[in-house]
Amino acid sequence: MNIIRDPVDELLKADANAHRDAYIDDAGFTLRVIDRLPAKSRSHTTLRVTIPFGLTVAAAFGALFAGGGNFLVDAAMDIATTNISSAAMALVTIVVVMIAVSVTAVRDS
Repeated sequence: MNIIRDPVDELLKADANAHRDAYIDDAGFTLRVIDRLPAKSRSHTTLRVTIPFGLTVAAAFGALFAGGGNFLVDAAMDIATTNISSAAMALVTIVVVMIAVSVTAVRDS
């Protein structure tokens, strides 16, 4: 294996290693900038519980009304033909729950 060494890169690395512990006084500028940064937001406990719970409810509705067939295709066709079936209602419920969970997540973050 033939390694090509870049002399400029080696000089930069050597200089960085030589001055690694050197402190450059900036009159407290760095600390002032860090102090003015916004605080890191923490997600609420309810949000951490709501998202998995909402997605679990949506998945349970899908599994409950799937009936071993093409749930998504059947429900979409029922909605498109304005035929109110249990699969269509389940799909609408799943979509509403997922939208509600997403809106809650975005609003609380």
